[in-house]
Amino acid sequence: MDIEEVAKKCRDMVIEELLANRELRREILVARAKETATKDDIDRLEKRMNEQGNALNGLRGRMDKLEGRMDRLEERMNRFEERMDRFEGRLSRLEERVVRIEGQLTLFTRLFIAFNVPILLGILGILFRGFTP
Repeated sequence: MDIEEVAKKCRDMVIEELLANRELRREILVARAKETATKDDIDRLEKRMNEQGNALNGLRGRMDKLEGRMDRLEERMNRFEERMDRFEGRLSRLEERVVRIEGQLTLFTRLFIAFNVPILLGILGILFRGFTP
């Protein structure tokens, strides 16, 4: 007897035992039933998938809102930067004006001294001429 005949004979014996033994058939059917999805299993799975889909949609909505807020914030920051640039320009122009005014004030002080010192000396000379100790 070769190996194929032995295998066939074993299969036949196993099949006969399965058909004859009611308890063994029942155990096989119970094990197979545990591996098979029922309508309730499918319904529960579908419900969980719907819940997860709803959660994802909610997250998408929140992400869209956040993107909108970020876009508005970016616009505000751009406007703020533009205002800061304008402010810096105005400040630099003011600094230039202050420097010019300081130069003019220095010149004005020198001119005041240059014109008033001779007058003051003249007044002092007149006052001291008439003074006799």
